[in-house]
Amino acid sequence: MSYFRAMLLLMVMLITACNTEIEVASPVDFDMPDRPANLEEARVRSVADGDTLTLEDGRRVRLIGINAPETGQFLYEEAGDFLRGRVDNKTIYLEFDEEPLDQFDRLLAYVWLDDSLVNIELLLSGYAASYFVPPNMRYINEFDQAERAAMSEGIGLWVGGDAVMSITTIVYDAPGPDDENLNGEWVEFRNDSEETVNLRGFTLRDTSSTNLYVFGSVNLPAGSTLRIYSGCGQDTATEVYWCNDTSIWNNSGDTATLRDVEERFLATYSY
Repeated sequence: MSYFRAMLLLMVMLITACNTEIEVASPVDFDMPDRPANLEEARVRSVADGDTLTLEDGRRVRLIGINAPETGQFLYEEAGDFLRGRVDNKTIYLEFDEEPLDQFDRLLAYVWLDDSLVNIELLLSGYAASYFVPPNMRYINEFDQAERAAMSEGIGLWVGGDAVMSITTIVYDAPGPDDENLNGEWVEFRNDSEETVNLRGFTLRDTSSTNLYVFGSVNLPAGSTLRIYSGCGQDTATEVYWCNDTSIWNNSGDTATLRDVEERFLATYSY
């Protein structure tokens, strides 16, 4: 077992021991990219959550290329504990991409601890999803590979639910201005289970997790499909309406993720 795998496995075991309700599988082997030279050295003062930390000099850092659970979401505490255990009160090395700051004046950085990229560690352990915003795209291939590895092992955010569902289509570019034709964009998914599934409490999120749809009591028979329109309308057995104020699905690329009432993973679709 490699040193990286052994240390990562130890962290997951410690976090899991503190919360016996969450079963997190062992991290998978992964070849880290080579750490670049001449990175900025910094010391971590505190960790806010699974993708945000504060340096000793007061600057806040948002880890590039990932999106960890927000307050109240599945594995929020565990993701924060994982990052805290890795970098809190430690010396790290910051690698920047094309755009160094976000709209909140946080540093956007890849965080290196020795020769391990912590952003990728979070993906491999299932405590974050891959989330890239142009122009900061340097490690998009490596991050997507790490996410797929965690997904294939059913780790963390990718622990599967009982229902068998698939997202079949996303129509993301509505005719005309998107915000003026909200029902011109929609998501369709199918119940691939052998029995009817009641969708009450199931959720659908976009990549950023800021747009969230929570299903009411909708019975979806085996083999049937359901469309979710972004605008308003009258729900039926085959069509439901998000009733959002603005368009949801980015024309430049996005990901939809479907989870059950216990936030277990059911399906995802990227374009």
